[in-house]
Amino acid sequence: MTGLKTKELIEYLKRYKGDTQVSFLIANVEGDTRLKYPVKGVFGITDMDTPAIMIEVVDGEPLDDPLFVEQEGEL
Repeated sequence: MTGLKTKELIEYLKRYKGDTQVSFLIANVEGDTRLKYPVKGVFGITDMDTPAIMIEVVDGEPLDDPLFVEQEGEL
């Protein structure tokens, strides 16, 4: 797993207007599983020593985004 530094996240978010909705894509693309997990809730955890965001997901469903399948075929 690779980490994301706070300064990297801040720089990334500076590209967008302050009222832009943030999207999360959570997926398992290993092997035959290829599932995406719809986001149920996103929470900032404020009582930790480091910044933390919890993403609550529901049951996985097939990842059948045509764009993803097309890009995979180009590898």
